[in-house]
Amino acid sequence: MGYVSIPDAAHRDLELFETLNPILQALSQLCFLVKDTGSEAYTAARAAYKSIKTSGKGISLDEVIDNLKQQFQRSRRPATAKAE
Repeated sequence: MGYVSIPDAAHRDLELFETLNPILQALSQLCFLVKDTGSEAYTAARAAYKSIKTSGKGISLDEVIDNLKQQFQRSRRPATAKAE
C-alpha cells in the first residue's frame, strides 16, 4: 500500500549501478590519463632543464637556467629545534 518492497528497491539499485558504472569507469580512466600526462610532461621538462643546466652555461642561457631553476627547486624542510 504505501511502502516499497525490498526486492523493488534492490532492483532499482542494481539498475542504477548498471547505468552509472560505465560512467565511473570512463571517469577513472580519464583521471588516470590526466595524472599520467602531467607526470610525463614534468619528467620531460625536468630532463630538458637538466640538459640546459649542464650544457647551457656560458652561451647566453644563464637567464633561462635561472628561471627554470625556480620551477624545479626542491622545497627545504625547516630544521627542527632541538629540545633543551
